[in-house]
Amino acid sequence: MCDCTGAKVHSLPRSNRYSEEIAKHLGVAEDVLLASLENLICEKCQLIYKSHWFESSVLNSLFNDLIPIHPRGWDTVSGRFSAETFFREMNLYRQALKLQDVENINRYRRALSSILDSIRSADIKFDRDAALKHIASGSLDYFKDAAEDIIASFGKPEPFKRFSGHASEALWEHAAAVAQPVRSYAEIGCPLWGMFRLAINAGARPVYVKKAEINFWTEKCRVEKMNCLEKCSSIMPDVKVTSWNELKLDKVDLIGVFQYIDHLEHPLAFFQELFERAKAVVTVIDDADKSPSYIQHFTGWTPHAIGFVADTFGKQVDNRFTSTQAAGHSTFIFH
Repeated sequence: MCDCTGAKVHSLPRSNRYSEEIAKHLGVAEDVLLASLENLICEKCQLIYKSHWFESSVLNSLFNDLIPIHPRGWDTVSGRFSAETFFREMNLYRQALKLQDVENINRYRRALSSILDSIRSADIKFDRDAALKHIASGSLDYFKDAAEDIIASFGKPEPFKRFSGHASEALWEHAAAVAQPVRSYAEIGCPLWGMFRLAINAGARPVYVKKAEINFWTEKCRVEKMNCLEKCSSIMPDVKVTSWNELKLDKVDLIGVFQYIDHLEHPLAFFQELFERAKAVVTVIDDADKSPSYIQHFTGWTPHAIGFVADTFGKQVDNRFTSTQAAGHSTFIFH
């Protein structure tokens, strides 16, 4: 991102569904793949980035064929967050264990863990850490005795976790106060997990921005023959859809960029164009200091790297909103 060529190893990506699918697609062992993609950290701007990156054909296959559906986006509207879903998927996990079906063992282990992780801490009536350990080990007898307490723990999902996304009234109020006045609000990336509903309720004109990005999901992100943007339009018809070029002609007061910039291979060029289109930007990203950048993310963002972007374009950064930290995310508002 800067002109520095000095960097040191920061971490290795952790195994996840994306590394499993890419390794299978390339015909290599997953651990070998992960070891070949070290996360480096720049000595100057402190941006974390991959030591090597995929060819366009691999990224195209990843987001069009291997994992065409953005699971975290769709899960905010899927209705999966329920005790009924948890125990139904528990039975599927049990079957996968019995059959030694490694792909589905990994699938349901992740699915069950994400549901438990999304229960609000204030609602928990069971030992979540113990439950997560039993899911990880496949020792499911624990859940026979814990079932009643688990069922009683389900309410609304924890903010900023898998099933709630970024639709936080507290985040909206904070970002709107920093960027005021907010008469228009846009988002780029996933159209399902942001703050459109809150913008509409606040009287701000909502705009979704279409921009082609090879390392992100495409129009093939479909569930029941409806893509994610069509789903957004069906539940929030007030959201206007515009193009990246059109947005430059109709600059907005605030734009939400949620867990998107870590996908970009040329983030500084993106920010330059972004600031030409929005007066203020609220971005939520994985906390790269606490969690290694995953294989599908080209970059990881430290506070110093965010500061470098702000200094480059003469922006100020507000980092006072800390409620996303419990979910492993950091929030920054450029203004």
